[in-house]
Amino acid sequence: MYVTVTDEQVHISYVMMDADTAQRSDFESIAVQCLDVESQPKYMMCFFHVMKNVKKRITYLSESKKRIGFRHIYRIHYARDGVEKKQCTKEAIADWNKDCDLKEFGSYFLEQWLTGRFWQRVETPMGVAKTNSPIENFNGQFKQ
Repeated sequence: MYVTVTDEQVHISYVMMDADTAQRSDFESIAVQCLDVESQPKYMMCFFHVMKNVKKRITYLSESKKRIGFRHIYRIHYARDGVEKKQCTKEAIADWNKDCDLKEFGSYFLEQWLTGRFWQRVETPMGVAKTNSPIENFNGQFKQ
């Protein structure tokens, strides 16, 4: 449709999706087959889904330790650029490693969300949404 309307090839730089292997594999197979993809797009994780999954993982922590974990995640999320993201991440890992309960959480967060397959892009480019909630709301209308 895009090519028909604009007479130009689609170029996808960023993709936002849930942490779902099947969803990502499907996108990649379609992108390779149907689009002129020169390089892999940067994958952004919907922040709502990050927090939803983190909340499931930290039920064992006390409220004060949960606040420490969340505070650092929000600082990383709202970093203005890659340099600030690296600094916030470094501070978070150092803070989480000081506490035996938070150390386990820090390892999980680092592996799953910061260096894993699904959240390559924490610093959201200007003009790009940080969540896919509008899409979720739109899709929800069809599911009712």
